[in-house]
Amino acid sequence: QQAAIATPEEQAAYDEAFNLLKQSRYQESVTAFRQQLLQYSNGALADDAQYWIGEAMYVTRDFPAGLTAFQNVVNRYPDSARVAEALLKLGYIQSELGATEEARQTFTQVVNRFPGSRVAISAQTRLRKLQGDGG
Repeated sequence: QQAAIATPEEQAAYDEAFNLLKQSRYQESVTAFRQQLLQYSNGALADDAQYWIGEAMYVTRDFPAGLTAFQNVVNRYPDSARVAEALLKLGYIQSELGATEEARQTFTQVVNRFPGSRVAISAQTRLRKLQGDGG
């Protein structure tokens, strides 16, 4: 069960990690977010920290680690507001890795689970692209 409100200590750890991310210091931010997750595994910001680890991996094109990180958001924090974005990014990575069928399934899941959302619109765009590729 995730805490509803971050403690000042958790918020400070999160802010420090997020500032590293904003400075494009991706590896350092991943280390800081992982440290936060160790200290505050059930904290209010755990889902966000996990998501940003995935984002840092995606940006640096470490796709296997990105897949794992985004999958962890979906599996560990099923009620998180980050699930839709994490699924979308999973689809992007699957697409990058040439796993077209998995990407199609993931994008379809986003569209079905989060209809009308900004994330669903992005997923629909990617689905159309996949169909356009003939694959």
